[in-house]
Amino acid sequence: MEGAAILTTSDGRLIFRRDSRTMTRILSIIAFALSSLVAYELVTGRRFGDGIGGAVAGLVTVSLCALVSYEVSWFEFDPRAATVTYRRQWAWRRYEGTLLFADIESVVAESAIGDGPVAHRRLVLRLRNGTGVPLTAGYAADGGEAMAMAAAIRAALGSEPLPTAIDRARVMARAGRTMEAVRELRLGTELSLEEAMRLVKEL
Repeated sequence: MEGAAILTTSDGRLIFRRDSRTMTRILSIIAFALSSLVAYELVTGRRFGDGIGGAVAGLVTVSLCALVSYEVSWFEFDPRAATVTYRRQWAWRRYEGTLLFADIESVVAESAIGDGPVAHRRLVLRLRNGTGVPLTAGYAADGGEAMAMAAAIRAALGSEPLPTAIDRARVMARAGRTMEAVRELRLGTELSLEEAMRLVKEL
């Protein structure tokens, strides 16, 4: 998942975070350039390209994209307290709260409706009351990372064991990321390069 990461702290807490502010900054710079062009055309009376209408339309479009692309998510899973503390901001909306592990029924990697050749997914905490808490508002292109993240979160909740190096390599291999799968096996096991390459082919 683009811009998403899972970290494990020394005291056993698991932290999921996603930060898309880099894209928002890039779009904001473009919006600033377009607004400067609009101001220049208004002051000087000179016109470029399609004229001031095109620049204004571009400014509005890029500004809206910058607003919608702004998302910062932070979820902390604390096995000792058996709680999930979260903060998520998307555009002008902000969500925060605390859940008990006992409130969570499952963790799923939800696919976007009408997905194309590239899978787009987001992680969702399914609650026992029938509702869901998405870890991100939007769906992101996924090469298998979402499944691995969901497994790590389920492990933190105590519902399944942590994924092994072979589990992680299997996800990468199925996504066509052969070299990353080999590297994962070399780091997480005592396999030689040749053995790791052979195992990835089998996976």
